[in-house]
Amino acid sequence: MPWQDIGQQLAGASLSEKTLIHGDFKPGNLLFPIEAAPDDEMVVIDWQWAGVGLGVQDLVYFLNQAFAGTDVEVLVSGYHSALAEAGVEADGAMLLRQFKVAFLDYARWSFAYSMAGTTPEKVLKNEQAGVGIPHKRTFARLRWFVETTGCWLAEWEKGLLAW
Repeated sequence: MPWQDIGQQLAGASLSEKTLIHGDFKPGNLLFPIEAAPDDEMVVIDWQWAGVGLGVQDLVYFLNQAFAGTDVEVLVSGYHSALAEAGVEADGAMLLRQFKVAFLDYARWSFAYSMAGTTPEKVLKNEQAGVGIPHKRTFARLRWFVETTGCWLAEWEKGLLAW
């Protein structure tokens, strides 16, 4: 399956699989109370990219902004459990496939736009300063991002991520 078909597969998901997504779900758009009590909740801000999509698309964006290098299967399993607790029926294996396709779509954007102009010197500078988008912040995270993309792209090309 061509790399270009990734976005089409996400867009073609059934309506029953889609939900409202934030589109820019990252730690910088989450506000927490200064003195949190057990029943306090965070507030999500900056909804300009909101739309209809797969919930895993926000999960992918959050992972790449905050936790690059995380065990993805554990993350998706936790997401699946939270959905079940909320009464949402979802197939765990399907969620993982959807997550991988959403990750590849994010990677496609990252390589074409976000990482344009990224050099080893810039990554080293970010690493030393502790700043930057996580998958560009350190060589270890950049390596994880590239290797994960390569692994899942191979699955995509074999047709293993179709639904």
